Amino acid sequence: MRLLLILSFIALAIPAVAETERTITVQGQAEVSVTPDMATLQLGVISDGATASAALTENSETVAQMLSLLQENGVAAEDIQTSNLNLNPLYVRNSARQDQPPQISGYRVSNTVSVQVKDLDRLGDIIGIVTENGVNQFYGLNFGLRDSDVAMNQARQEAVADARARAELYVQAAGAAVGPVMSISEFIQQPVGPGPTMQMQSMERAAVPIAEGQMDIRATVTVVYSLAN
Repeated sequence: MRLLLILSFIALAIPAVAETERTITVQGQAEVSVTPDMATLQLGVISDGATASAALTENSETVAQMLSLLQENGVAAEDIQTSNLNLNPLYVRNSARQDQPPQISGYRVSNTVSVQVKDLDRLGDIIGIVTENGVNQFYGLNFGLRDSDVAMNQARQEAVADARARAELYVQAAGAAVGPVMSISEFIQQPVGPGPTMQMQSMERAAVPIAEGQMDIRATVTVVYSLAN
């Protein structure tokens, strides 16, 4: 009897071993192509002057003219933002006296403005107009969407469907069945614009031909499914 009681206590002390949950982890991907409806320009003005004040005054006048022209051509004030402003001395070295330190010969002011253009039909004209009126630096052009949620959600749904199709393919080949979803995680990706960003130092044409092309909205999800017999 005592031996039976000891064995009973031992049996009660051993925890029950739960059956290991069988799962499959798959990745689903999708890509939706959409036409951009806005563009972001990085425009700049560089001005040199004998003094810091002179360089800044000239630069400010040119930038003020640029801002006025942008608004006259349909760009809202809230879509224009100064992104960088620098004032630096210019140096010159006396070629006959290399042992002398370089001397300040003047000053340079650079002002960069980020501009969102939401009327793409006017984009080429706007670039041409501002570059004919003092803008001497063009740092880049990127296309985008004012509201990417619709395209992004479509890509997400298609990515989940892709994950489900992959899971069913693998599981059926293994002689099992796909069970409920255990977890879903998303890898966030930035929209891919149409072609490389334009990089130019100066532009002089009155109108610049622009092709906006298509943007790719991509979604990637990782889904864990349980396995059913």
